Amino acid sequence: MGIKEILSKKTLKEILGGDELRKIRDEFCYSQEYMAKKIGLTQSTYQRLESGKIRISKEHQIKIAEIFNLSIESFRKDNQTEEIFIKNKEIALLQNIISQLENRILELENTLRTIVK
Repeated sequence: MGIKEILSKKTLKEILGGDELRKIRDEFCYSQEYMAKKIGLTQSTYQRLESGKIRISKEHQIKIAEIFNLSIESFRKDNQTEEIFIKNKEIALLQNIISQLENRILELENTLRTIVK
C-alpha cells in the first residue's frame, strides 16, 4: 500500500453516515472488543474510532469492510463515489497536460541551445 489515506472525523461521518459503523456492528452482534481485535486496535481506540473522535486509516477502513463483507464503495454515498471518479479523471488530464508542457519545455531548451551555439 502506498501513501495511506487518512480520513478525518468529518469524512468518516460522511462515509459512514454518523454512527452507521455502530449500527452495522450491532446488526452483526459484534462487540467493540471483537472488532478492535479483528482490525488490530485496542477496544478503547476502536470506540474512539467508531465515535469519530480519531481518524481512521484506509487500511482499517478496508479491514472493517472485509469483516462486514462489504465493498468500500458501499460505505460511500453515491455522489462521493462519482466525485472521486471525476477527480481521478481530472488528475489524469492534468498529469497529461503537465507531461506535454514538460516535453515542450525540453523542445524549447534544445532550440535555444541550437541558436546559442
